[in-house]
This record gives sequence, C-alpha cells and structure tokens, in this order.
Amino acid sequence: MKGSYRVGDLEEAFTCGDGWYLGQRPGGDRVELFPDGRLIVLHDGWEVRGGRTGPDVVWVRGEQEHSSVAAGFTGTSPGYDLATARLLALQVGQSRQLKLVEITEPVAAARTVTHAWARTEGTEPDVDRYEVADLDTGERWVVHLAGEVLVSSRTAHLVSLTR
Repeated sequence: MKGSYRVGDLEEAFTCGDGWYLGQRPGGDRVELFPDGRLIVLHDGWEVRGGRTGPDVVWVRGEQEHSSVAAGFTGTSPGYDLATARLLALQVGQSRQLKLVEITEPVAAARTVTHAWARTEGTEPDVDRYEVADLDTGERWVVHLAGEVLVSSRTAHLVSLTR
C-alpha cells in the first residue's frame, strides 16, 4: 500500500505491507521499520540504526552505540504506532505498559519513555482503537488503525491511500 499522512505541518509519503513501513518526508528525512523490530532513521543529516536484542533495544547514532531495556522504538512517524500495535497484539479489553526508545526530531536524539496502551471497543467496523498514555508526562491520545494503515493518532492523519 502507498499513501500519505499529514504529520504536523509536513506530509509523509509512505509505503507499507507485511509489517514493513517506509515513510519519507520532504528534505530527505525518512523512517524505515522492519517486522523484526529493526529501524533506519534519517533526520536532519543524522542516521540512527537499531533493533531489538532480547529485552533490550540497541541503536547507533553517528558512531556511538547505545542500548536500553525497551520493547521497541517510537516517534512522530505513523509507522511507530503501527509497529507498537503489532508488537503488542492486544485484544479488545487488554492493556499493557511498555518502555520504548523515542527517536526525537529534528536531530534523531533518543530517550526512553514509558507508555500504556489499551485496546478499546471502536465505533467503526474494521478500525482498531487504542488509548495510549505517556506515563512520564500524563499526555493521552487515541490511535485508530485499519489493518496495516494508521487512520489517525496524536501526530498524524491519513491523507491518501492506494492499495
């Protein structure tokens, strides 16, 4: 599938399928997420490569390697919410807390955050609804997913979709 998201003031063109996601923004910034938890991120000239290794995630930014006990990565790209929902595989009524490494913009710095995800009953058929809370800041938002596509979240809204 291909399409685009409105992410803040930018448009992110994407291609996705079978757990893989590639999002590209004007200026060359991109996020590539793989089904096995690996990622490649390019932001403002910085490159981050990483992945899961047991209970940790490991990433390299520039020439420095870092690690943290975390389940995966997060950030403003819609691909992160898709990856987290797949990782959790929650049924309606289930919830879970997890640590994630947030890749910040614009310089691709990283910090560990704790999020709570709960899958709740949705109002639209074939659209999964998740309530998400950042347990460090108290911020709350809702994520709507339809299969491999994010419909809306706190940072993004689907603009176009081609199958």
